[in-house]
Amino acid sequence: MNTVYPAKARNDFQRLAAEQIARAAAATFEATASPDAKRRPAGPGPRRDLRGAGVPGGKVMLIEDGRGVLRWDYRPGVTTGGSPSLRRATFGGRYRGLFSIGETLVSTDVAEVGPNEITAALQKLDQKLTPQQGLRMITGGKLSEPLDPAGGHRPLTAATRLLLFVHGTFSKGDVYVESLPKTFFADAMAQRYSHVASFDHPTLSVSPVLNAIDLENALRLAGLPDAASVDVVCHSRGGLVAAWWIRSTRYRVEKLVAAGAPLKGTSLASPYRIRHLLDYFANYARMLSGGFKASAAFPTFASGFLAGAGGLVGILGGISGALSSLPVADAAIALVPGLNGQSRVTNNAELSRLWADSRWTSAAGNPACYVLSSDYQPERKDPWWDILAQLKQLPWIAANGVADKLFPEGGNDLVVDTPSMSHVSIAPTDTLSFGLRNGENDGVHHCAYFTHRETVDRLYQWLQLP
Repeated sequence: MNTVYPAKARNDFQRLAAEQIARAAAATFEATASPDAKRRPAGPGPRRDLRGAGVPGGKVMLIEDGRGVLRWDYRPGVTTGGSPSLRRATFGGRYRGLFSIGETLVSTDVAEVGPNEITAALQKLDQKLTPQQGLRMITGGKLSEPLDPAGGHRPLTAATRLLLFVHGTFSKGDVYVESLPKTFFADAMAQRYSHVASFDHPTLSVSPVLNAIDLENALRLAGLPDAASVDVVCHSRGGLVAAWWIRSTRYRVEKLVAAGAPLKGTSLASPYRIRHLLDYFANYARMLSGGFKASAAFPTFASGFLAGAGGLVGILGGISGALSSLPVADAAIALVPGLNGQSRVTNNAELSRLWADSRWTSAAGNPACYVLSSDYQPERKDPWWDILAQLKQLPWIAANGVADKLFPEGGNDLVVDTPSMSHVSIAPTDTLSFGLRNGENDGVHHCAYFTHRETVDRLYQWLQLP
């Protein structure tokens, strides 16, 4: 499938947005393309066959308002031609929709996803975001293809000490090899670890606890001996995957390094913030795109946020009210297990169970835990200061009509609340906290932890690399 980029795309971000939103839109067509899939489109009318023309669908639109803030809109009632072609991504025009007024930066057709097709669509979207799922070896600073245990590929049979990386939402293991210096991986292999690997996994269609089960199975099938020890470096939602895995693993875990991990959940994933969450990710992606030269990982992060948020708009938009301010919006997060598992609410059943017992498993022992946290404060000279200030300070209207800020007090790294990045149960051995220090801002936001030299130095110290 090809994407056509009209000549009037005014900047690199607009082109990136078109590419990633169209890529995610393909998930809706693939999920609804079953040979015998028949269902009723939104509103009255006869059933339509998704195999041919007349497929019920809609448009996902990325709108820039008069203040420069990006917002998503879903326009229902568009009948597509039944083709998953990505050529429908278009640019330009003014749009006045139900939720957004402003300039349309990107508009892409999607197939309407019915309630019984949401899981399939999320799985397809996960495949777009993390295409090489499974255990991937890191050698010479490069990632391998996912291991195929069924084909007899068991590279960990001789492993004695494994360094394992676990990524976050919308992401993949590539962000580690793009962020950390190549010498780090060479030193890790030469001085301490027999093997280094990344666990690439779906982050939307399943919850962190199911990811943890998959991780254990992947290590076992790859031949990791029971006597081997494991050190884990994780980012964002990967911290919850790692925590659940440590609760249930047969292996001995010696060290856990958690960077910007929502160990107590993140306010962005609260049920009534679903629309604002997706809007926020679009703006954060544009901020990242402005700093592409700062890190090779930023394009990967920005692409993930755009495709992930745009894909969720396309999948959830066809469900009546799912992206509106109506009370039914409260249920939208629950439809996405990977987000629901990290929701910072008092009745989060998964997080309550995760921390109900402060003890780790007997096999895992008592790993030393290290935390990387940040309270990001943009400076006024930053060209993104005004947009970020608006995003962080605008009152967001909850489904019950109560005004609430996107993040409560206590700081954040633009994605995760700073107080949520640690937990008394893990009893951190050491913490590196970025933010305002000695009157200067470190400039470390959620996707910049591993680009900072101090993080690399601390990893050498914590992992005991000479």
